[in-house]
Amino acid sequence: MICEHCGERRMEPTEKFLQTWLFKSEVPYFFINQSDRGNSEEIRAIGHKERDYERTDFMVSIPGQRPIFVEVRERSFKKKYFVIFEKDVTNRLKFAAHFGADLYFAYFENGVSHKTYWFHPSQLTQEDPKEGVYFYASPRRKDRDIRIYPRAMKLIDLRDNTFMDVWPNLQKLVKKSSS
Repeated sequence: MICEHCGERRMEPTEKFLQTWLFKSEVPYFFINQSDRGNSEEIRAIGHKERDYERTDFMVSIPGQRPIFVEVRERSFKKKYFVIFEKDVTNRLKFAAHFGADLYFAYFENGVSHKTYWFHPSQLTQEDPKEGVYFYASPRRKDRDIRIYPRAMKLIDLRDNTFMDVWPNLQKLVKKSSS
């Protein structure tokens, strides 16, 4: 959302909702403002040094573990699946790897809601129709769309849970590589 007065990017309602939930959960976090004026020189340099990095929305510190980054998205369920571009996943993974952190995506269904659908990029390594992950090569784009059905994601109700209540369920989303 862009401010009509100053032209700066403002926090989306879904980002604000997640921020409030993290605050109530009493876990340390940073909101990473996506505007150039809202970030330190170092984060701007990482985001712009190579055009294949994209910043995420939040960094969450987990006691005794490495931090995680969370990318917040809002999608309507009119199509019965969520869509993300493969490049968006890859570029945010590069950003998280720069900090030695893990990455999760949180989709809010139909705007601000206590219902969120979470997934980890390791779930997207290959098409898996049984699990609800499909790759679609768009004739108009160079990269592929990834269509993710809710059955491939973890539905988490933020209403009565804290982050530390939810964290064990998020860790279960990480698929171990077969190598």
